[in-house]
Amino acid sequence: MSWTPCRPVTNLVNDPSSQNCGASPATVGRPGAAAWAGLLAVLAVVAWIVSRVWRGLLIPWWFNTDEVVFFNEVIRQLRLDPAQTFFDIPGTPFMTLTSLGTALVWLVARLLGLTSIGSASDFAFEHAQGVYTAMRALTLSLYVVAVVLAYRLFVRTAPVVVAAVAAVLLATLPIHVQYSHFVRTESLGLVLSLLAIGLLVGPRKSTTWRTFLVAGALVGAATGARFHFALVGLPILLALFFLDRQSWIGGEEGSTGRRALLGAGAGLALLFVVGGVITLLYRAGVLSAGRLTHTMLLTTAAGPAQYPGAKQAVAKLWFML
Repeated sequence: MSWTPCRPVTNLVNDPSSQNCGASPATVGRPGAAAWAGLLAVLAVVAWIVSRVWRGLLIPWWFNTDEVVFFNEVIRQLRLDPAQTFFDIPGTPFMTLTSLGTALVWLVARLLGLTSIGSASDFAFEHAQGVYTAMRALTLSLYVVAVVLAYRLFVRTAPVVVAAVAAVLLATLPIHVQYSHFVRTESLGLVLSLLAIGLLVGPRKSTTWRTFLVAGALVGAATGARFHFALVGLPILLALFFLDRQSWIGGEEGSTGRRALLGAGAGLALLFVVGGVITLLYRAGVLSAGRLTHTMLLTTAAGPAQYPGAKQAVAKLWFML
């Protein structure tokens, strides 16, 4: 049996047809020959694209100035300084992965006697080209993972041919390819968002209120990778929750926990709605700036000198996550 549905899916969370098309319990969620063939076709396209762009991983570190800010933040993290200065994206999860990987390589090199450099940050400076190449390779690898996750998600809710075509379109999207062979955070945000959605589009018995907590954390990390992903994963998670909310708030074991989750979510939603209204009134000139508008807009009372306050806010939010 394959993953594919036998009829249009009306309920991604509970509808058995979205999982097994009448398969026996022993085969639920297992890929069939058609699904594997579709995946191989998608991977063939991805491999062709990677073969055309991989040389970009080896260009000199100074070639693209947009990448320098990421390297600077990696050095800052390796010095255990959480005061991020690059704020636009903010890209913190990507920088953290890179700094952890660099620190691990330095530690192994020290243990094996391959380097005498006394700190991970100095090691990164000494091997700047290697760090840049590693960051680009991470971006490209996450591009591949994102396409595979997208196909796995598509094939749960559509015929194999449709899922494969959709995944190929994602893999060949020019801006997606362009952003995936030098240092960018979009592929990481896409992977985290797809993982979050995939957790909820699964067999009913494996999806609990705790799954929503994990999915929410993944969406939060994706937003940390790039702010725009707040508009990608979160609306879908909310839609999946409220379209099937009765399954999460009543009747079964753990219903108290589900009610608590729903109450906490409703409280946060109310907070953001109120904050959004107040912020809009501030933008319209009806209200003056205050603590809430500064929080919602990540600004400070310093006005033009608000940048330091913004970066500190992002650092605190990330560590709270």
